[in-house]
Amino acid sequence: FTNVLNKRSWVASATAFNVCYHDAGVFGVQGSAEPAKTSELVDLLTAEMIKLTDGITSDEVERAKKQTKTGILFNLEQRNVICDDIGRQILTFGKRLPTSQFLDGIDKVSAADLRRVAGEMIKTPVSFGAVGAVNNISYDRLSSKFR
Repeated sequence: FTNVLNKRSWVASATAFNVCYHDAGVFGVQGSAEPAKTSELVDLLTAEMIKLTDGITSDEVERAKKQTKTGILFNLEQRNVICDDIGRQILTFGKRLPTSQFLDGIDKVSAADLRRVAGEMIKTPVSFGAVGAVNNISYDRLSSKFR
């Protein structure tokens, strides 16, 4: 979301998140802006997600892989994160996997992999939640962009 935050001063925050389960997962985006810009923010975040299906470059993927691996290694220096990680892995995999296995998996991800997964993801039904001044945000308008 460097493209979002660096080019639009009115965007207060924009982040992506992923939650993995044994048999399913959730990928989402979250953003905040002043009330007059909420509709524009939804359009912007939607466009960024759709852009993942064909606009992601190898350089962006390499930067994201380095950032992800760094984040994992830094976070695993905190005891509460380690405990959370152990619990999630046991629930997902039935055991704790070595950190090196995750880092190796990240290294294997390519731009083509991300484009393929993004293409599959945007074909699934959209879940949407909003808080605050949301009168100008339409679920129908949002979900029609992903069909």
